[in-house]
Amino acid sequence: MLWSDTTGRVHFYQVLASPVPFVSDRYWFLKAQNTWDVNGVDGHHRQTWDMLDPNLYPEAYASVQRRYSDAVITPLNYGSWEVLPLGAGKVRVIYRIVSHPGGSLSDSLAETVTGQTLPDNILNFERVTRAKMGG
Repeated sequence: MLWSDTTGRVHFYQVLASPVPFVSDRYWFLKAQNTWDVNGVDGHHRQTWDMLDPNLYPEAYASVQRRYSDAVITPLNYGSWEVLPLGAGKVRVIYRIVSHPGGSLSDSLAETVTGQTLPDNILNFERVTRAKMGG
């Protein structure tokens, strides 16, 4: 995390290792807003995010470029995730994203990569949550 405040606003970057051989890793800098217990509903949580100019954090940006010298910065990335309690220990997770991988990927390859990574993101989210809950 690069920056955060007490209202749930955060600035951060992420690096994604490409799941496809011969396709460069990707990274992005984002600003997000976390809202816990949306509208007073216990367990209803939401994060929304949008692109952040990496030049606001020149040291972090330079570090990412050095460490992941072949990675490509994504030119478009915004969206949200939301956790809605359903009762009986169940939740619904809603994940929305608009992104473009950048670089020289064809649209068909970009769709293939996205089709693999986005579902994995949700499953990883579930896996980590279950582990933290002791399940």
